[in-house]
Amino acid sequence: MRTETARRLRDLPRSSFAATVVRIDQLVAAGEVVVNLCQGNPDLPTPPHIVEALRREVLDPATHRYGSFSGLLDLKVAIGDWSAAHHGVRPDPEAEVAILFGAKTAWWRSASASSPRVTCA
Repeated sequence: MRTETARRLRDLPRSSFAATVVRIDQLVAAGEVVVNLCQGNPDLPTPPHIVEALRREVLDPATHRYGSFSGLLDLKVAIGDWSAAHHGVRPDPEAEVAILFGAKTAWWRSASASSPRVTCA
């Protein structure tokens, strides 16, 4: 069975990050010095206490699994608390807070929720 990508998804503009990365690559290839701060690229080393905490967690086999697909409830509650404190809106952490791994996933989830005919290609 063949499905088609929804026009709304096909018509989304290209990611600004993707366009910026292409431009940065062009500048670097031309010999320009570029300080790349896109997509959270740090300009300083990670602080040692964070590196040590990551090292400890990587060595613990209990952390060698994927997290819950729906996100950790404690994190969702904390996000709801933050939203209430900063915006005066308290979302239901189990029904209205989504933990996603990127903007494309957020777009996909939003489109999927609004139309049962939307497919990913």
